[in-house]
Amino acid sequence: MSVGFAVETNGARWLRHVVPGKVGVSGQPDMVFTAVLGPSVVVCIYDPVAKVGGMAHFIFPGGEEYDPHETRFGGQALAMLISELIELGAVVTRLEALLYGGAKLHDGRRDTLDRFRRGTPRG
Repeated sequence: MSVGFAVETNGARWLRHVVPGKVGVSGQPDMVFTAVLGPSVVVCIYDPVAKVGGMAHFIFPGGEEYDPHETRFGGQALAMLISELIELGAVVTRLEALLYGGAKLHDGRRDTLDRFRRGTPRG
């Protein structure tokens, strides 16, 4: 698992901050994942039966032509997230996902989610 950092908060909950280009997973029911968003995208995936979940925080869509472990790209980050969740007991057909981020911060530039939808790596 490649994660930014983890700290214990008040002895009851764990807080794990996932920086851009990283993936975090956990089977701990009291784990809370955090991220700071702008043009990057976060996908949170959870298996409600196995009670495992995680977060992929990526910057670019696509990226198939790059190293499969290069998690700055959506394809690789999601593949790694799902693979690590399966290792913890998740079943693909039960996975639930939420998508956040992809802000358009500058005029004249396409936002990250727009590029992801179009399947173009850069714009």
